[in-house]
Amino acid sequence: YPLAQVDKAFTGTTQHLVDGVWDGTWDVAYSITVSNPSSKAELQYSLTDTPTTPSGSDLKGVTVTYAGQQVDLTGQTVASGTALTIVPGLPEGTSREGDGNLVNADGSPYTDADGNQVKDPRATLEAGGSAVYTVVLNVAARDDGAAVARADDTSCAAITPGSDVSTIHNSTSATSNGVTRT
Repeated sequence: YPLAQVDKAFTGTTQHLVDGVWDGTWDVAYSITVSNPSSKAELQYSLTDTPTTPSGSDLKGVTVTYAGQQVDLTGQTVASGTALTIVPGLPEGTSREGDGNLVNADGSPYTDADGNQVKDPRATLEAGGSAVYTVVLNVAARDDGAAVARADDTSCAAITPGSDVSTIHNSTSATSNGVTRT
């Protein structure tokens, strides 16, 4: 079974404008590309992203777009070090049937509160396919301006979630076929 591959790239830092006027915050943008390395089989995946800002900075908001559409982050806590679900995973104790419907461990249909059978919420990548998500963090920097910088060789270095950081970082996880890759 193929496993989703994840690649991240810093794309830029700009002043955040409200009605054409800088509001004192910064937009830090990066892309997340999820790809299917298989030339024969599709895969389903879930995706989370955990942005982390240095102490003294404030993560004011996050927007995520995919294929020109904004990803709905409604109801999720936007805070430094808190994972955001971009593409949901399978509900606990369920699996996918061939038609995309979910079933419980006992084989019975998995239904919502109204009794409707639920489809697999994960995204599907065809063989050799990829999906690009654009993430924009709106950050109020410390008074000295530290933590908002251009990319350097360590900008996309992995960190341990919860670690104290001196610049803006993120940790992205894609889960496919029961394996999580960061």
